[in-house]
Amino acid sequence: MINKTFNYINQKLLIIIFIFCIIIVCISLITVYSSRIIFTEIDRFEGIEIETVMNTCEKYNAAIYYPTTENNLVNRKIKSFIDTYIKRIENDTKYFIPNDDNDKFNLLIEYEIGRVNKDIVSFIFVINYSNKTASDTEIITKNFNLKSGKELTLDDFFDKGSDYSSVLCRKAIEFLQSNKEINDKQLNWFVDDITNSSLNSFDGYAFTNTHLSVYFNSNKLSSSYNEIYEFKVYWDDVKEFLKKNIYYNDVHNPESKSVSLNIDNGIEDDIENNLYFPAFNINITNNDKVIALTFDDGPHYIYTDKILKYLGKKNLVATFFVLGNRLEYNKELLIRMVDLGCEIGNHSLSHKQLTNIRDKEVINQIETVNKSIKRITGYDIRAVRPPYGLSNTKIQKLINKPIVLWNIDPQDWKSKDPEKIKQNVLSNVESGSIILMHDIYETSVDASIMIIDELLKQGYKFLTVSQMLELQDTNTNGKIFTHKK
Repeated sequence: MINKTFNYINQKLLIIIFIFCIIIVCISLITVYSSRIIFTEIDRFEGIEIETVMNTCEKYNAAIYYPTTENNLVNRKIKSFIDTYIKRIENDTKYFIPNDDNDKFNLLIEYEIGRVNKDIVSFIFVINYSNKTASDTEIITKNFNLKSGKELTLDDFFDKGSDYSSVLCRKAIEFLQSNKEINDKQLNWFVDDITNSSLNSFDGYAFTNTHLSVYFNSNKLSSSYNEIYEFKVYWDDVKEFLKKNIYYNDVHNPESKSVSLNIDNGIEDDIENNLYFPAFNINITNNDKVIALTFDDGPHYIYTDKILKYLGKKNLVATFFVLGNRLEYNKELLIRMVDLGCEIGNHSLSHKQLTNIRDKEVINQIETVNKSIKRITGYDIRAVRPPYGLSNTKIQKLINKPIVLWNIDPQDWKSKDPEKIKQNVLSNVESGSIILMHDIYETSVDASIMIIDELLKQGYKFLTVSQMLELQDTNTNGKIFTHKK
């Protein structure tokens, strides 16, 4: 009897131990699974929006783009990083007195996105800091787990004790050796630097679902600060060094998914069959008062949406001079602009001052946007507004489209008082005026709604800028227009 009881207890104990072991194993598997990084294809922009800081003052111009995510911790880290550059240009220009608009300091911060999956994302920031005589460009990368908010490093991907650094250094040397623009002296300089400081020679890393991008600035090779070099290391090349909790898929044609700055996914223009933006037929007489309301620097996923809803409600049109680096985030808004009869104009790719850059770069700033708009909407750009309104004879020839400026600038980017913005416009408005506003600020959009209501009461009819130019019979390529003469 005692033996039977003992055996029964032993059996029960064994069963309990067995169940306990199963539970432990399951917990372990869940832990491993939850910590591993799955390399998957995903929309680079999912859960990410673009925010903009624009500042045009007496001493400097600033155009800053930075991402916002659904993780507030990540957002605070990025904003703190951005704020350091704003403080820098404010301090550097504190006692600076420019001779003219071309003599100002300029700060441009733009970024690209690399992505492994929904949670693991890389932001590749390119910072250009310049004045009339000098220009510095540097690259800084920020890598995050959007779920936890943790900032990631190479050690989060590779075994700490492994020799993955030697692979990266070898890939860097191979890349430089294949670059014909780099001479032997520069190459030897960099090789010595790698030998002495290893991974410290590189300036940033970005992770994608197919490869690791490694960046370094050109000052590593020479005294120049205006070039950025990138080489790629595919996960297959370093799989033996990856942490055991990191898995990767067999991705075919990985080169097609590579990360590069200023990606141009546009289509070639059909020169013989240009299709310009349609607009509502508006009956205009010589006695009618007309106005063109324009918006720069968008679109914005909240504020542009708000003004479009109001224009649709009032059955009115406006012209949106868009920035190319915001288009992929806001394709739907562009389609809605077209559906409402609004015009889309070109405000450049990233708001670089066109008068301070090379001809090739001017063309890229304009043509990339033209192609993107054509790809998204099916229509061609007719009007261009250069950043800061700065142009010259050479720029006019390179753009070869009507350059449309403004004659009413309420400086809505500076004032955060909608009522004050409204009064600045209404005190200067006349028939044929082109009003400059910005649809990236809530206060500007609120002021625009107030302006529209008042101008409608005064009997104004709203036109797109191309309608205005056609009405005046002045729609000419390469010519600058500000308002009705």
